[in-house]
Amino acid sequence: MTGTTRRTFKNRRREERKRARGKKGSVYEEEYLVSSIGRMVEKLDSVRDETKKLLEGLVRRRMRERAIALQNLMEEVLANLEGCVREVFEEAGEVVNPEAGAEGGGKRVVPVIKKFDRVEIL
Repeated sequence: MTGTTRRTFKNRRREERKRARGKKGSVYEEEYLVSSIGRMVEKLDSVRDETKKLLEGLVRRRMRERAIALQNLMEEVLANLEGCVREVFEEAGEVVNPEAGAEGGGKRVVPVIKKFDRVEIL
């Protein structure tokens, strides 16, 4: 009986590693891509305020060209991410959460990407 439990645990752990890897062409690829985009949106939201402060600091130190380049890059990243979110998530606004399984009934909400506040001086 102990061997069966250990074997079940090993199989479950192996499946979790496969899921976390998200290898291209595997059954877990879509789940991995959806969660990656969600993490990217969260990371971008956490960096948004720091980027705004950096832009203001660059303008104060008369580094206008660098500030403009940074602002344009941030807007470009946001535009690309919005395109990815539209492509990956359904039009209805929700995707069944594959981690919850069919019995869990969990829903994954489309991440909301906030607009980047431009520095008005630029």
